[in-house]
Amino acid sequence: MSTSTEGPKQDLADHSSSSTPGSQQTVFTIKLNGTEKEDKLNEKSSEKKPDKPLAENNEEFSPPDGGWGWVVMIASMVLILLTDGIAFSVGTIYPTIRDDFNSESTKASLISALINAFSLLTGPVASVLADSYGHRVVVISGSIISGVAFVAASFSPNIDVAILTYGFLAGTGFSLMYVSSVVVVGQYFERRRALAIGIASSGSGIGIFLISAITGALLNVISWRTVSLIEAALMILGILSGLTLHPLPKPKENKEKISKRKLLMKRLDITLFKMPAYNTICMVFILATIGCILPYMYIPDVAQELDIESERSAFLLSITGITNTVSRMLCGFVVYRFPILSPILLLAGICCIGGILSFFVFLFTSYLSLAIYAAIVGFVYAADAALTPLVLIEIVGYSRLNSSVGFMCMFRGFPILIAGPIGGYLRDVTGKYDATFFMAGSTLLVSALFCLITWFIIRMSKCKTYTLSKVKTETVTIS
Repeated sequence: MSTSTEGPKQDLADHSSSSTPGSQQTVFTIKLNGTEKEDKLNEKSSEKKPDKPLAENNEEFSPPDGGWGWVVMIASMVLILLTDGIAFSVGTIYPTIRDDFNSESTKASLISALINAFSLLTGPVASVLADSYGHRVVVISGSIISGVAFVAASFSPNIDVAILTYGFLAGTGFSLMYVSSVVVVGQYFERRRALAIGIASSGSGIGIFLISAITGALLNVISWRTVSLIEAALMILGILSGLTLHPLPKPKENKEKISKRKLLMKRLDITLFKMPAYNTICMVFILATIGCILPYMYIPDVAQELDIESERSAFLLSITGITNTVSRMLCGFVVYRFPILSPILLLAGICCIGGILSFFVFLFTSYLSLAIYAAIVGFVYAADAALTPLVLIEIVGYSRLNSSVGFMCMFRGFPILIAGPIGGYLRDVTGKYDATFFMAGSTLLVSALFCLITWFIIRMSKCKTYTLSKVKTETVTIS
């Protein structure tokens, strides 16, 4: 830093003595990349400028990092267990619904597609509502909406009503539950954030394993309509979990009145898309979702084409649920135990492994080899979901987590809508699932590449900030 003195060259003591008492001013001129900025500090005034609001300086806020946060973590795990468990078990129940209404498979499969897609597509709306009314209100509202949807579905007179209620309405309720369950854990933890998020997100694998198995067993003794009523009753657990989400102290808000439109834009925070790293990580979400959802959809069919019994084929999804649970907890522990490891690089490595294996599914001709592949698919899918909040915090920061998670859910919803039909089309054209799994492997590998690009952008941004802080020069003028 270079310092120069402008004005008449005279002794500082002489200058001070010749100045009018009480009117002394100090002017700082900071030169940065050829620009100058003058900041006049009047030494006469002893008043201090008010501190910045917490919303403008989020580093001042310190999450509880424990205490009631552990209860919130368990509540989040229950919410994820319910939403993912029921959504992924629809594949077990939809054939029964199809047969009940004598519907075509393509139309009946919309139930599974819509409940999974809309639980993600409405993510931005859920994030805005959570910002406006709090996670407790949003989770309880989502649980009630989903409960009503399952009750209405049990009385469906035709397949169209079942699609509307079990698919669209229940999926919308799940979105309100899911987005808040993902975000709220990150707000209660800081040092143990990775570990807490990993434990909470493990509810997905537990739910997929338990609810899928229980649903399959129940359908052997009762109708799908009764199962739907039982799922409605489970939403009571969602309400109870929502009640535990005590709102944290809110930052001081700006007293200036702003229009509703500006408030909505602030809540939605579309300025996230001005960040190159956020745009590239969105590509990771889209591609990784395609690469993971296709194996989930078609592994049982691949097994049946190898003349493996239907029950054993269906159990492959239960295997994904087991490794799903392990992966979420393990990823959270690894990031917590080794903070020097970037979650973006960890996600890149896991997606790369899953992508390479998907290219060689045509070589997996035994049940054991398919079971191993299913286990790895569950691990990759869970790692993608578990590391998402940590990756977003690294990119956008804590204060913008709500909006970033909402958009992330939306970008994952679109691939779920299109991946299934595309995978089925490739199967119909080629007569095999090889092309479908080639597509899954390709998207996973490209998503790993975008992870590396995102990491590089973040590193370059940090290096640029550090360099700029070193090149500034300061010129002090005393007059």
